[in-house]
Amino acid sequence: TAYYIHRDDGGLNGLYYAPFARYVRARWGLDAESRPTLPASEIPEHVTAGRLVMLSVHRTIRTLGPDPPKRGGHLVLAVGIKEDAVLIHNPSGLPGQSQQHAAVPWTDLERFYANRGVVLGTCD
Repeated sequence: TAYYIHRDDGGLNGLYYAPFARYVRARWGLDAESRPTLPASEIPEHVTAGRLVMLSVHRTIRTLGPDPPKRGGHLVLAVGIKEDAVLIHNPSGLPGQSQQHAAVPWTDLERFYANRGVVLGTCD
């Protein structure tokens, strides 16, 4: 089953969130909830409850550089919360800088985050 939307040129153009959540439940036995709308304000509640949150962000989140041309299109995993930042795992982040437990200030997250994702773990 395809969980990504394919463009005519064969490149990946996004994840089908609901089928992916069903796959995660069936294959890995994890609760998974597709969230086409997931406000940043809800991320701390999920993470502090022991869930992981897959977030759609722009890929330039790895450098927190200038404003990206759009939000979303790249997936990272929210794994921790600080008062002033969300901690993410970003497979394409810069090793030792923005890959594991990378702190992204909440004010910066707004520039990159498309307000959608998948909540993994126990979804009450």
